[in-house]
Amino acid sequence: MGKACCGPGPDVERLQAEQRRALKIVLAINASTFAMMLVASLASGSVSLLSGGLDNLGDALTYGASIAVVGRPAPWKARVSLLKAALILAAAMGVAVQLAIRIGEPSARHWTRCPWRPY
Repeated sequence: MGKACCGPGPDVERLQAEQRRALKIVLAINASTFAMMLVASLASGSVSLLSGGLDNLGDALTYGASIAVVGRPAPWKARVSLLKAALILAAAMGVAVQLAIRIGEPSARHWTRCPWRPY
């Protein structure tokens, strides 16, 4: 039966190229959003902005790794999923440490001071 019966199958290479293109776009969006949120977090001392920025960084790193595994077998894609989980855990731990420092000693605000912003 094959192609004569059902017609040609999908163009896998074209689909993979489209996946890579889409991943590059969202990678650029997440990387630029991370940069903006990091600057805003440093300027304001906001742990919430830092958390959001770290999430965007994790997404950008994951999209970069995803580009590399497009078209590869499932174990490679599973490794990228584990990378994403590890990045989320690392970001959560970093934010938890920052919050613990602030809760334990409110005067620890100096950790987030920017040299160009007077307090």
